[in-house]
Amino acid sequence: MRTLFLLICLFVSNLAFSQDFGGTLNFKEKGKYGLVDSLGNVILPAVYESVWVSNDKKYVVLRRKFNSMEGKSYSYSSCNDCGIIDVGDPYVYYRSAILDTKLDTVFRTHSDIYTHKNYYFIGDWGNQKVLNSKFEEVHPLNFESTKFITQPYSSLWYQTSTGFSGVLDKEGNQLMKEMPLWIQPITENLSVAQVEMKHFFLDKKLKKIHDFSFNRFELLNKNIVLFEIGKQHQQTMGLMNTKGKIILPAEYREISYNKKNEVYIVRTKEYKTGLLNKKIKNIVPFEYDMIKECKDSELFMVYKDKKYGFVNNKGKMVIPMIYDRAEVFSEGLAPVHKDGKWGFINEKGEVVINFQFEGIVKPFENGYAQYLTNYYGSDYETTYINKDGTFAGTFVRGELEYYSKEKAILKTQGAKYLIAIKTGEIIFRLY
Repeated sequence: MRTLFLLICLFVSNLAFSQDFGGTLNFKEKGKYGLVDSLGNVILPAVYESVWVSNDKKYVVLRRKFNSMEGKSYSYSSCNDCGIIDVGDPYVYYRSAILDTKLDTVFRTHSDIYTHKNYYFIGDWGNQKVLNSKFEEVHPLNFESTKFITQPYSSLWYQTSTGFSGVLDKEGNQLMKEMPLWIQPITENLSVAQVEMKHFFLDKKLKKIHDFSFNRFELLNKNIVLFEIGKQHQQTMGLMNTKGKIILPAEYREISYNKKNEVYIVRTKEYKTGLLNKKIKNIVPFEYDMIKECKDSELFMVYKDKKYGFVNNKGKMVIPMIYDRAEVFSEGLAPVHKDGKWGFINEKGEVVINFQFEGIVKPFENGYAQYLTNYYGSDYETTYINKDGTFAGTFVRGELEYYSKEKAILKTQGAKYLIAIKTGEIIFRLY
C-alpha cells in the first residue's frame, strides 16, 4: 500500500508540476521533510532528513540517514552506488542525492550534499569538494570554509584546512592563484587579508594600504566599500573607494546604501541620521531620529519630534511630518496613522484608502497589505487589504506569509498551513 501511495503521489504531482521547483514548499511530518506544490499535491513524501531546493529552482537535494521498505532494511555498508535503488519502491535513498525537475537522479553519494548560490559541495564540514554543472567532482582539495563573492567576478572563494585560499568558478576553474594566506579579492584593485584574526586592505600588488585593521567590510556598489573598525559595542563605520582611498572617515554608527537612488543613509554617534548623495555630499541634514528607505521609490521616510513624513532623493520634504505613525512606500502606497486609525497615501501625499483600520497595517507587497487586529492570547486576527481598500479574504487567527496571488502560509500555535486567502480554507498542513 505504501508503494502504491507513493506512486500515486508521484503521478499526481507530475501532472501539476511546472518546469522548476519555484512553486514548491517544504513540509514536515513526524520529524521528516517532504515537498508539496501550491495545490497541496505531494511531490516528494516526508521521509527525508532534509529537502533543499537549489537557488535556480532546477534541482532538489535530498538527505536520508537510513532506508526501509516493505519489511527490508539496508545499511550504508550494503550500498554500492548510493542513490535510487530499484527494488520496488521508487523512494528509497541512501544518504544523499540530487534530483532534477523530472525527479530523475542526477547525482548520488554516501556523503552529505550542500547547495549555495547554485554551487554544490559534497563531504563533511571541513572536508568538502565542489561539483561542476555536470555534477562531477572538479576540485581535489578539501575546503575548510567557502563563500560566494560577486566581485570582481561571480565565484567561490575558499580556504583550505592547511591555510591556503583561492577562487574558483562554477566549473572548478582557478580564477585566483592559490596562496598560503587568508586573502579574498574585493575588486580588481583591492583585496582583504586576515592575519592573526585581524583584517587588512591590500592593493593590486598585495601590499597593505592602511595601518588600521577592521572587523568587517561590504562592497556597497562597484566603486564603494564600507568598512567597520573598533571593539565590540564601540564599532564605527566609514567608506573607501575601490582603490583604497578613504572618502568618509570611520566616525559613524551606521551606514547603508540605497541602490535605486544612489544615496547613503548615515547615522552619527549621537544617533542622528542624514542622507549623502553618490558624491558623498550631505543632502539631508543629520537631524532626524530615523530615515528609512522605501521600496521601489524615490522617497525616504523620516522621523523626528514624534512625527513622520517623507523626503525625496534630492533631500526635499515632499510629504509633511504630520503623521503619528507610518510605514514605507511600496507599490506606490504607504500606510500612515492619524487620529488613531490607519489609511494609505500615494507619493503626492493624497489619501487613497481612507483612515479606517485599527491595529497593525503593513506596506503593500504583491498587491496585498497585511492587516492584523483583535490580538488575543498569542495571535492576531489577520487578513489582507486590496488596493481599493476592501479585504482580500476572511480573517484567520495567526500570522500570514504571502505565497501566491490566491494563497498564503498561515503560522499559528506552532503549526504552518498553506491556505486560500479568500476563504481561509486549509489546503495543506506544512508543519
